[in-house]
Amino acid sequence: MLILIFMFMLSGCSGCPQSINESVRQMQEQERMLIPEANEREEVSGEQLFTDKGCVACHEYNTELCPSLEGLSKRETFLGGKEKVSATNLARWLRDPAAMKPGTAMPNLGLSEEEINELVRYLLTK
Repeated sequence: MLILIFMFMLSGCSGCPQSINESVRQMQEQERMLIPEANEREEVSGEQLFTDKGCVACHEYNTELCPSLEGLSKRETFLGGKEKVSATNLARWLRDPAAMKPGTAMPNLGLSEEEINELVRYLLTK
């Protein structure tokens, strides 16, 4: 912006405040188009996160180490019957699996609260 004002000064346009203001406004508009606002970030669905974070690699198969998540929303419990299936408990599990089941093979994925909420929503549709 300073460069633009300096250019106007060099061009002898000392009586052109309208032009300067209009140019500054245009530059600010261009900046807004180049730098997206935080709330305009593209949201990622829980299903996409399930794939992107690698969850599908383990939970696609029904094994003792990585149980299938099919029908999770219809189950009463998870973690071998120790925890009730609920949004709160699933979020706790995704936040810190080892705190709920020491020695678990489930890694802590370092998920943000937004990602946890999206994954929980998705898991409760399974």
